[in-house]
Amino acid sequence: MSIFKYLDYKEYLKKTIDKKTKVYGYRAKLAEAASCQRSFLSQVLHSSPHLTLEHGIGLCRYWQFSPMERYYFLALIQPARAGNDEL
Repeated sequence: MSIFKYLDYKEYLKKTIDKKTKVYGYRAKLAEAASCQRSFLSQVLHSSPHLTLEHGIGLCRYWQFSPMERYYFLALIQPARAGNDEL
């Protein structure tokens, strides 16, 4: 599954988790990789909080993204965290 097909990091995150439903503790592993609590990751998936860039880089390492994939994923997080549409 290519990150480049997505314009929303949350959609990519949801699809990745959906594909790994049979992997025991996958969400816990993602939360650990992102250095956050599982409950926070769940909030990110289902409501308004967003990952920080630090969370994002941890996930990129876990998924072993290439430098270009890492850049793209982090670029998806930045506008989601912005305070207004101009940023």
